[in-house]
Amino acid sequence: MKCEHCGAKIDDDSTFCYSCGKKVEKIAAPTMEEKVENIPSQGGFSGLSIASLVTGILGMAIIPIILGIVDLIRINKGIASHRGKVFDIAGIVLGALAIVVWIIIIIVGLTVFSGFY
Repeated sequence: MKCEHCGAKIDDDSTFCYSCGKKVEKIAAPTMEEKVENIPSQGGFSGLSIASLVTGILGMAIIPIILGIVDLIRINKGIASHRGKVFDIAGIVLGALAIVVWIIIIIVGLTVFSGFY
Protein backbone atom coordinates (compact mmCIF):
# COMPACT_ATOMS: atom_id res chain seq x y z
CA MET A 1 0.00 0.00 0.00
CA LYS A 2 1.15 3.59 -0.60
CA CYS A 3 0.95 6.63 1.66
CA GLU A 4 -1.69 9.12 0.47
CA HIS A 5 0.50 12.06 1.50
CA CYS A 6 4.03 11.25 0.29
CA GLY A 7 3.53 8.17 -1.88
CA ALA A 8 5.99 6.01 0.06
CA LYS A 9 5.39 2.27 0.19
CA ILE A 10 4.09 1.16 3.60
CA ASP A 11 2.89 -2.08 5.11
CA ASP A 12 -0.81 -2.90 4.85
CA ASP A 13 -1.20 -3.08 8.63
CA SER A 14 0.62 0.21 9.35
CA THR A 15 -1.17 3.03 11.13
CA PHE A 16 1.52 5.67 10.40
CA CYS A 17 3.74 6.30 7.36
CA TYR A 18 7.41 5.46 8.02
CA SER A 19 8.53 8.20 5.65
CA CYS A 20 6.43 11.28 6.48
CA GLY A 21 4.89 10.24 9.81
CA LYS A 22 1.30 11.00 8.76
CA LYS A 23 -1.52 8.80 10.00
CA VAL A 24 -2.67 6.22 7.46
CA GLU A 25 -6.42 5.97 7.04
CA LYS A 26 -7.66 2.52 6.21
CA ILE A 27 -10.22 2.38 3.44
CA ALA A 28 -12.60 -0.53 3.54
CA ALA A 29 -12.38 -2.65 0.43
CA PRO A 30 -15.61 -2.79 -1.55
CA THR A 31 -17.60 -5.98 -1.27
CA MET A 32 -18.14 -8.21 -4.28
CA GLU A 33 -21.75 -7.01 -4.55
CA GLU A 34 -20.61 -3.37 -4.73
CA LYS A 35 -18.08 -4.24 -7.42
CA VAL A 36 -20.68 -6.02 -9.53
CA GLU A 37 -23.20 -3.17 -9.18
CA ASN A 38 -20.65 -0.63 -10.44
CA ILE A 39 -19.85 -2.52 -13.65
CA PRO A 40 -21.75 -1.06 -16.60
CA SER A 41 -23.62 -3.51 -18.75
CA GLN A 42 -21.48 -4.83 -21.57
CA GLY A 43 -24.51 -6.39 -23.22
CA GLY A 44 -26.30 -5.01 -26.23
CA PHE A 45 -27.20 -1.53 -27.24
CA SER A 46 -29.42 0.53 -24.96
CA GLY A 47 -33.01 1.17 -25.95
CA LEU A 48 -32.36 4.90 -26.11
CA SER A 49 -29.53 4.51 -28.61
CA ILE A 50 -31.67 2.34 -30.88
CA ALA A 51 -34.61 4.74 -30.56
CA SER A 52 -32.32 7.67 -31.38
CA LEU A 53 -31.12 5.98 -34.56
CA VAL A 54 -34.58 4.83 -35.70
CA THR A 55 -36.26 8.19 -35.09
CA GLY A 56 -33.34 9.88 -36.86
CA ILE A 57 -33.81 7.62 -39.89
CA LEU A 58 -37.54 8.42 -39.86
CA GLY A 59 -36.73 12.15 -39.89
CA MET A 60 -38.42 13.02 -36.61
CA ALA A 61 -36.20 16.12 -36.18
CA ILE A 62 -35.78 16.98 -32.49
CA ILE A 63 -36.72 13.59 -31.00
CA PRO A 64 -33.53 11.71 -32.03
CA ILE A 65 -31.42 14.63 -30.84
CA ILE A 66 -32.97 14.51 -27.38
CA LEU A 67 -32.78 10.71 -27.14
CA GLY A 68 -29.17 10.67 -28.34
CA ILE A 69 -28.05 13.36 -25.89
CA VAL A 70 -29.79 11.65 -22.96
CA ASP A 71 -28.13 8.32 -23.77
CA LEU A 72 -24.70 9.94 -24.23
CA ILE A 73 -25.07 11.46 -20.76
CA ARG A 74 -25.96 7.99 -19.41
CA ILE A 75 -22.87 6.54 -21.12
CA ASN A 76 -20.61 9.23 -19.62
CA LYS A 77 -22.01 8.49 -16.16
CA GLY A 78 -21.34 4.77 -16.66
CA ILE A 79 -25.01 3.81 -16.55
CA ALA A 80 -25.31 2.66 -20.19
CA SER A 81 -23.03 0.57 -22.39
CA HIS A 82 -20.54 2.32 -24.68
CA ARG A 83 -21.74 0.19 -27.58
CA GLY A 84 -24.67 2.56 -28.24
CA LYS A 85 -22.49 5.66 -28.64
CA VAL A 86 -22.32 5.35 -32.45
CA PHE A 87 -26.10 4.96 -32.70
CA ASP A 88 -26.56 8.04 -30.50
CA ILE A 89 -24.25 10.16 -32.63
CA ALA A 90 -25.87 8.92 -35.85
CA GLY A 91 -29.32 9.73 -34.43
CA ILE A 92 -28.22 13.24 -33.43
CA VAL A 93 -26.73 13.90 -36.89
CA LEU A 94 -29.79 12.51 -38.69
CA GLY A 95 -32.05 14.60 -36.43
CA ALA A 96 -30.10 17.75 -37.27
CA LEU A 97 -30.28 16.91 -40.99
CA ALA A 98 -34.03 16.33 -40.65
CA ILE A 99 -34.45 19.79 -39.12
CA VAL A 100 -32.59 21.35 -42.06
CA VAL A 101 -34.65 19.37 -44.58
CA TRP A 102 -37.93 20.34 -42.88
CA ILE A 103 -36.91 24.02 -42.94
CA ILE A 104 -36.10 23.77 -46.65
CA ILE A 105 -39.43 22.03 -47.36
CA ILE A 106 -41.33 24.75 -45.47
CA ILE A 107 -39.49 27.56 -47.29
CA VAL A 108 -40.00 25.95 -50.70
CA GLY A 109 -43.64 25.25 -49.88
CA LEU A 110 -44.29 28.83 -48.81
CA THR A 111 -42.53 30.15 -51.90
CA VAL A 112 -44.39 27.90 -54.34
CA PHE A 113 -47.81 28.25 -52.81
CA SER A 114 -47.60 31.96 -51.95
CA GLY A 115 -48.95 32.90 -55.39
CA PHE A 116 -52.23 31.02 -54.85
CA TYR A 117 -53.67 33.46 -52.30
